This record gives sequence, structure tokens and C-alpha cells, in this order.
Amino acid sequence: MPDYIFVYGTLLKGEQNGNLLSESQLVDYIHLKGNLYDTGIGYPSAKIKNTSQNRVFGELYRLPENNKSILSRIDFLESVDTGLFKRKILEKEGKRIHFYEGAEKLNVRKIEHGSWLQYSSLAKNNPSQFAINFEEIHKKNYRKPSEKDIEDQIYIEGVVPVLITSPHSTNHQRMGKLKRYEFYTAAIAEILHAKNRIHVLYSNSLSELDPNYYDESPFKSKVDDIINNDIKFVIDIHGTGKERKEAVYPGSGKERSFTANRTEIVDCLYFFANKHGITVGSEDLFPAHRQDTIAKYCYIRHGVPSIQIEIHRNYREPSRNRENFELLIRFLSDFVKYIQDQIQ
Repeated sequence: MPDYIFVYGTLLKGEQNGNLLSESQLVDYIHLKGNLYDTGIGYPSAKIKNTSQNRVFGELYRLPENNKSILSRIDFLESVDTGLFKRKILEKEGKRIHFYEGAEKLNVRKIEHGSWLQYSSLAKNNPSQFAINFEEIHKKNYRKPSEKDIEDQIYIEGVVPVLITSPHSTNHQRMGKLKRYEFYTAAIAEILHAKNRIHVLYSNSLSELDPNYYDESPFKSKVDDIINNDIKFVIDIHGTGKERKEAVYPGSGKERSFTANRTEIVDCLYFFANKHGITVGSEDLFPAHRQDTIAKYCYIRHGVPSIQIEIHRNYREPSRNRENFELLIRFLSDFVKYIQDQIQ
């Protein structure tokens, strides 16, 4: 039976020490019962207790068969030999899961919502570096097909009833042809979760059915489940190539119908883009209604207002241009805040 590890702080994908798990497989984003604490020194500590009413959110990884060296490196990072952290093991749903529990002296301040991502993560405070770290790990899996115990999609639960989807963050097949993945879109979605506490869904393995082309696909089935938890707005993000001229292109159906005819939502996208120096292209280039897109599906099937946003690679790629990437994140974060105000 393979071993697994649950991480909740700087070992998360994209965070400072996430590279220590780069050879492990991300299985799912989950929570365990317990309390998460701010140590006051740049990383969290957790106390896992089945009797707790609180939750600790984090990632579950499947460790490779020969995992002693990985666990030894993490033991060293966590100062297990001095007792700063203890590596413990729990059994959950037939899985043997390692996790690290901090000494009592580390538990300075309880993080009530239980999410380091939303509290003081690299994703929240240094999005460019987070995205670079995240993509270095994510791109290793973008062509891998799904495996038995690994989720095809990663869902990160939010608080604000807005869902951001990234269906093309891995390769996908359309009409028998393999289509390229749209790099950094999953990282952007996770950054917006950290900053805005929204729900996120991104592809974790190769999609045999393009989620933005076929309605009957595993990705859209997961969208169904999430929307049923009272989602009020969906933003589906994609990437355009260098041949496009503008930074972003919105798509909201014919005459903006996918926004439930609230045309001012798209007007405000233009407003916030202009505020941050982001150029916006024609709504006719990627209108989101010519095929079975996520935006179209969410509005037609569920009645949830939706918009598709295509992002130019010069703004998605912080390794080439951090300034553009930071502008993009500020623009999208402001737009999400506006959406939040409108739907509450």
C-alpha cells in the first residue's frame, strides 16, 4: 500500500518548500479535523484531532514507493530531531497518511478558517514567485492520464460564492486531437483563491474530453457538484498565444447573455482593466457561445451568471514579465471583489 502525506503550509504546491514534493503525485485538496495556528515566524503549525469542530485545509500527496529520502528531507526541514515538529501517521479511507504536528510553543494564534493559503501564503503575498514555483511542479503532470487514486480535477473550497475554473491547465483532447495546455492558468486561479477566498477548480491530469468543448465530461460533472453548493458567479479562465494583440478577451455569450443580461458586469471588467493598464480585446473573438464552453454550460444548465476570460501569454508568464503578471492579478482581484459586492 502506498504512503501519503498531508501538507498545509510551506510544503503546499507553489509555496516556499513545495519543491520537496515535486516527485510525489498530488491526489486531492482536502481537510482534516483540527486547528491551524500562526507561529509568528513565517509558517503555520497544526494540531490534528478527530474531535475538533474546526478544519485544517491542505494538499494530499501520494509518495513514491521509495520515499525514505523525501521524508528524511522533510523531517530535517521540520526539525523533527529537536522536537519542533513531530511526524505522525493516521489512517483515513484506507490510506496511510503522514503529517507534521507542531510543538505547543508554536501555536501562537489560531487561524479560524484553517487555510494557510488564505492567511499568509506566498500565493497571497508574492503571487509571481508562487506562480513560478507552482508551474514548475504542475507542468510535470500536464500530459499524464488520470490514475486510480488521483483526482482528475483539484477543487479548493472557498467562502465567497464565486467559482473560478481552469479546465485547460493540462493537456486535453478534442475530436481525437491532443490540445496544448494553457500554462499558469491554474496558478492564477489559486492566487485568486488566496486573495479573494473564492472557490477554484483546475485540471490535474490529461483530459480525454475537452471540458470546454464537451458537456458530458468529468470536469463539468465536478462543476455541477460545486455549483449545487450555492455558487452565484463563474469565471472561466483560459490562455491565448502570442499572436493575439490585447492582454485579455472577455466572452459572455451573445449580447452578454451569460451574465443574466447584467451587461454592466462586462463594462466593469473594462473599467478595472483600464485602471490597471490592461488592454481588452473584442468580445467577438472568444464569445464563449460557439461551442459547449464552461461559461455557456454554467449559465444554460444552471442559470448561474458566467464569463470566460482569455489571457495573453505575456501577462500569464511571470518568469518573463513579473510586472505584467502583477498587473493582471490586481485587475482580476479587483474584478472578483466587484462581482462579490454585486451578488451579495
